[in-house]
Amino acid sequence: MKSRNSIAYKLLGLLGAVILLMGMLSAFSFYFNVQTQGFLQQTRTEMELLKLVKEFRDHFNYARKEEKNWFIFRSQYYLQSHQKSLVRAQNSLADLKKKMTDPKLTERVEDLEGHLLHYATLDNELPGIQTIPQTEAFTQKARAVDESVMEQVAEITNALLEKADHNQKLADVSLQKYFLWFVPLSLLGLTLWAGAGFWVLYRLKKRLSQLVEATQRMALADYAPQLDAAPGDELGLLASHFNEMSGKIAEREEKINQISQELIQANNLLKKGTQSLHTIPKIRP
Repeated sequence: MKSRNSIAYKLLGLLGAVILLMGMLSAFSFYFNVQTQGFLQQTRTEMELLKLVKEFRDHFNYARKEEKNWFIFRSQYYLQSHQKSLVRAQNSLADLKKKMTDPKLTERVEDLEGHLLHYATLDNELPGIQTIPQTEAFTQKARAVDESVMEQVAEITNALLEKADHNQKLADVSLQKYFLWFVPLSLLGLTLWAGAGFWVLYRLKKRLSQLVEATQRMALADYAPQLDAAPGDELGLLASHFNEMSGKIAEREEKINQISQELIQANNLLKKGTQSLHTIPKIRP
């Protein structure tokens, strides 16, 4: 029997429901996981950019330090160290520009690149500086560039920190939604499914118990019980056949009892007739 009311259909429905529920739970879990991982990945990206900004700042500050040492000691070592630090700063800035995706921050990095290029052009003047006025003039120019560079570095750093903090908050909100809504709703869905499954199994067990009890009563010649055949599943069909069978057996039992009563009455009449024959006097010849 493969109708919609069959037991197999109901069990398949429960199985389909749990598969659908698990699929939905997996889909929502995947969605929250992807969303949270996306925010965390953006946060990690911002932290990598901040690391590059810090590297640039450290190299630039070291170049400025070696510049001052060169003025003091006039050693070629400090001049070479200054130039190497300046190249490292340019490389860090180039890497930062490649990985930057925000247009506004990219524009600030380009401004920073312009200030660094200006400082690099000033670097060509270092070997020719001999007098104190030349040193003071160069120092003023370098200090102005230094202030512009540090200002841009501070703006870029603050912007990256704000973005990282914003993405981290979004990741926290996504996790809060997962634990505050998804998990309770998932448990509720599983509870409802389990309740429906237990209810169906309880109904089947109850109807089977009624059928067993009815057959036991029939074995004791009690044909009165009638089962509920309303559900159109296999048990309902079995209950309908059982009711039909018990009804026919009851009818036959009634006919047998009726015939037995008639036979008893006929036997009694026969006995009375026999007794009457014995009471008739014999006629002698």
